[in-house]
Amino acid sequence: MFSLFKILFLLASFLPLIFAECTSGEINDITYDSSVKSLCCNFVDKNGYIDLSNVTKIGDYAFYYCTDLTSVKFGQNLTSIGNQAFQQTGITNLILPDSLQQIGNYAFWLCTNLTGVSFGQNLTSIGIGAFRETGITNLELPDSLKVINYGVFAYCTNLTSVKFGQNLTSIGILAFYQTGIRNLILPDSLQKIGDSAFYNCKDLTSVKFGPSLTSIGGSAFRETGIRILTLPDSIQTIDYFAFNSCTNLTSVSFGQSLTSIGYQAFYQTGITNLTLPDSMKGIDREAFKLCKSLTSVSFGQNLTYIDDQAFQQTGITKVYMPRSLYEKFNTSSYGLSFSVDKTSSENEDKSLRLESYNETMTNIYNCTNPSNPVQITSDCIYSNTIDNPTPTPTNPPTNPFTPKPTNQPTPTPTSLLTPTPTSSPTSTPTLSTLEIVLIVILSVIVVGSIIGIIFLIKNKSFNCNTNLEFTKQVDNI
Repeated sequence: MFSLFKILFLLASFLPLIFAECTSGEINDITYDSSVKSLCCNFVDKNGYIDLSNVTKIGDYAFYYCTDLTSVKFGQNLTSIGNQAFQQTGITNLILPDSLQQIGNYAFWLCTNLTGVSFGQNLTSIGIGAFRETGITNLELPDSLKVINYGVFAYCTNLTSVKFGQNLTSIGILAFYQTGIRNLILPDSLQKIGDSAFYNCKDLTSVKFGPSLTSIGGSAFRETGIRILTLPDSIQTIDYFAFNSCTNLTSVSFGQSLTSIGYQAFYQTGITNLTLPDSMKGIDREAFKLCKSLTSVSFGQNLTYIDDQAFQQTGITKVYMPRSLYEKFNTSSYGLSFSVDKTSSENEDKSLRLESYNETMTNIYNCTNPSNPVQITSDCIYSNTIDNPTPTPTNPPTNPFTPKPTNQPTPTPTSLLTPTPTSSPTSTPTLSTLEIVLIVILSVIVVGSIIGIIFLIKNKSFNCNTNLEFTKQVDNI
């Protein structure tokens, strides 16, 4: 019985103090139950507008799911917007101040009516998925932004153009997945493009790369409409699936620092011929598989391996490689390998076999771009008799990258308080008259406090300092 009195007494004592702070501007962090909208929604006027001119910081979930909110005025002292602060609101346009430095994870996720954003010039961080699945049509990112995070603009299907800042160094995983971007001019400062950054951007037809780019991630431009690629000398690696299924891609010019091409990097593209640089060390499995228009390949001087099925089911009719490489592959078991009948006379055509599956071969050379390939010399071996075995096809490995984001933060905030159930007493004690009177008095105090709070909310007489910080105390927003 004493415990019951204690709980009621404490509750009655602290309720007035707690909600007094709502008008004093001192509460900075409350997590709301996922089944209700943010309390700050109560301060959106009938036209869907709210003035936050005095706000310096907007915390997590501050206006979460305020679907009636369509317009916001930010002040020039705002420095940060928290996680999911405006998620799933009705905002149509954003003008962010120069003072803003950070935008939290999923801050404007699912704001499908949001078509325009103007960023300030001091923005340094945009969180994961911050503008995912919005209606933005074009972007101009400030020079202050160096990194574009995971999935920031993913699924923005109306986004057709992006102007990048001149200090951008990295574009993250899924950053522009399945957008409507048509062409890209990447800044000279860009060094890395992450996995699936532009995956499934089917309207993307041209890309201009900067001179500092060193790596292109897995599936980075997979299933895009790119037609011609000119890769800078700074590129060192092209990862798995990078340009997989770019069926409109007919021409590729590789830089002179490229060392490796990953698994299925150019699988099922429309490339017609290849000249690989001397810097190239290896070509991974199925890198050019199903490139049916590919008819000619010239290898560099330092290639050390060509993996299984690298050129399977292409239209190759000519292969050029240096004699040193020919000797290496003569006894190898790579997907593209050669063997020669050494019993033939030096002046006779050699019986040369290319173990490259399902290809129609007419000319095979083990020299580099001979001027007269039909002539038999000590440096160039020629044959038009080819044995093409058809091996048992092997199952390709499982796609190592899934284009949908995983391990996302929970889209709705959890309740601040999770009550722990207590065991029921085995018997009901008898209450004295004094105890009953005390319970009634405390209950009246609690109920009165709650009624007062509801009255304040309905009349908007306390400000929504919940997860907002102000430059000065104000009575109303």
